[in-house]
Amino acid sequence: KVVETLYIISLNSFKKVISNDSISIENASQVTTTVAFIAKIALSRHASFIMLAHNHPGGTLNPSPDDLQMQRAVYEGLNTLSVKLEYNFIVAQGRARCIFDRNNMIGI
Repeated sequence: KVVETLYIISLNSFKKVISNDSISIENASQVTTTVAFIAKIALSRHASFIMLAHNHPGGTLNPSPDDLQMQRAVYEGLNTLSVKLEYNFIVAQGRARCIFDRNNMIGI
């Protein structure tokens, strides 16, 4: 069975990947996490930037209201820690959709 998984990709100041962490829950249709948990991972990896990506087992590339609410909270929360959310992706059925791009301010 496919479960929803969230990936937190930490980047250094040169935007090079320094770690890739995943959170998934067996038999869950969504991953529940907090900004504090994401921040803890980013800070423990000494990240300057992070990218988020999660799958939608149901197949839709459209962000849910919860996806957008969490995205805004992560963006705002990490800014206070001098860590920037660079991108946020949804992956479904072999396709991906960028729902946040800091460079173009798409999604906020």
